[in-house]
Amino acid sequence: MNFKSEPRVQTDKEYNRRKFLELARRALAVLSTAPALGSSCTDSHPTFTPPSGGPLTAPDVSGIIVQPGTPVISLFTTLANDFFQGLREGGQQAASAFGLDFEFYVNNLRPGIQLAQYETKLASGAKMINIVPPTETSTQNYARLAKEYECATTIMHETPAWYFPYEDGDYWVYYQIVDGIKAGYEVAKRLFEEIGGRGKLLFIQGFPGITSDRLRTIGLMKALDQYPNIELLGSLAGNWNRIDGRRAMEDLMIRFPEFDCVYCNNDDMAIGALTAIEEAGKKRVPIVGTDATTEFLQKIKQGKLLASCAIHPCWSGAFQVVRAYDIANGWIPSVPERMMFYGFDLIDEDSIDTYYKKYVTNLKELPFDFEKK
Repeated sequence: MNFKSEPRVQTDKEYNRRKFLELARRALAVLSTAPALGSSCTDSHPTFTPPSGGPLTAPDVSGIIVQPGTPVISLFTTLANDFFQGLREGGQQAASAFGLDFEFYVNNLRPGIQLAQYETKLASGAKMINIVPPTETSTQNYARLAKEYECATTIMHETPAWYFPYEDGDYWVYYQIVDGIKAGYEVAKRLFEEIGGRGKLLFIQGFPGITSDRLRTIGLMKALDQYPNIELLGSLAGNWNRIDGRRAMEDLMIRFPEFDCVYCNNDDMAIGALTAIEEAGKKRVPIVGTDATTEFLQKIKQGKLLASCAIHPCWSGAFQVVRAYDIANGWIPSVPERMMFYGFDLIDEDSIDTYYKKYVTNLKELPFDFEKK
């Protein structure tokens, strides 16, 4: 099956991927109940008449590959982080909605392990794989292998600058990332307003240079440009985890003992920074992060942390599965549909209760319609 973006059959907004899948299921039902018709069933195709009038020939459904019980596979960096647990939960629920088997594997920040996992699943005949690479340099390997094995592959967050899904063929079918620049900017702005637009800032990065870290950092720097009375004293990498985040904070406090606020590129590092400040016996200062992990949210409620950007891992994990499913069934996306930003919510003491009720305590019943047409 070929996933090329052009030519595009759909010409009406109502003729969407769910309409395609409806036709596909109907065609499969006909084939399963009339085996005597043989291959002649695929020689002509049903038609769909859009509301605007005029028949459209339905896409060829003879290449349908996704049947109930087909595995959809997700490759994660770790499960020692609420973000990845959310990805798994969303992916599992979406897979269940479509009757797919859901498999997941972790690599614990080891790119070579994840690449080996991917190659193993390709060799076993997998047709839908979703990936969150540990580093952006891995993305090109996945895109090229996806083309070689004709496997619908979606990738989240990490990609080299100016490297796009369509550069290495048709099988890296979808790339998604939260609008990191805007998220970084909004949470930094909330932090700066909290201290009255004036003060000294310490900054803890994730992995400097990779996509997610780079975008959030750009957002922070944009906010700094608009708040000239905020002084950035220094920054260190916290490697996305609370242990290294705590160490980075300890080192920064030695160099800069007087500071007014802390900006972290994710929640785990922010919790590590808070621990370092408390252990040093220093006064509490506003600290922000990104992810809206359960523990971070609890500390907002306790007044220990200020704000975080909720980047909705349950939704994004589910949408990776849905996108891979649609495309593996033959739906043809346009170029913009193959690479998309998604949104976020700024969570602080004013918004936490609504978010907590909808996306944290209700995790097993997510408020999404996975099969929505």
